[in-house]
Amino acid sequence: MAEHHRMFVDGEWIEAADGGTFAVSDPATGEVIASVADGGPAEAARAVEAAHRAFPAWAAMAARERAPILHRIQSLMEAHREDLALQVTRENGKPLEEARREVTFALGYFGWFAEEARRAYGDLVPSPAREKRLWVLRQPLGVVAAITPWNFPATMVRGRSPRRWRPAVPSSSSRHRRRRSRPSFWHGSRPRRDSRRACSTS
Repeated sequence: MAEHHRMFVDGEWIEAADGGTFAVSDPATGEVIASVADGGPAEAARAVEAAHRAFPAWAAMAARERAPILHRIQSLMEAHREDLALQVTRENGKPLEEARREVTFALGYFGWFAEEARRAYGDLVPSPAREKRLWVLRQPLGVVAAITPWNFPATMVRGRSPRRWRPAVPSSSSRHRRRRSRPSFWHGSRPRRDSRRACSTS
């Protein structure tokens, strides 16, 4: 019997409010390997609300306090690298060696941006007026929402940081994620005719 997976929203593993699920199939065999809770607008709203509540405390943390959290995620992914690669292959159909490279690529971002957080320097700007001093202060602005495709599940959700969520974490921005296109373990929703019905995690 296929495993069932729930969504992680606001610190809890939950089902979709409407009870909806979707199937994840192995592209090589067509076998249904799991069912996943199908997140919709209610779950997305809950995730964004949770991220807003978490934001002040997270934003108040110093970079040296946030960096170990990302390093810990990197270590956990490293410890489970082969399991993650097998998961990518089963749900995505990639050759296993390519999946391994993807997972390696993804986990490397965590260490990179953990250290980059320490180097989010400000700047002094030449002022046009002698009596004024101008400077740039880098600080978190708020919740980040990210839409991720299905074709690189490990990298796009946990990697591709320059264009996704990873820089937001060390820079103190809380985040909310949704997916698009193909059903996946790595996400919490499937394709809908209404693109506003989306996955959410906090």
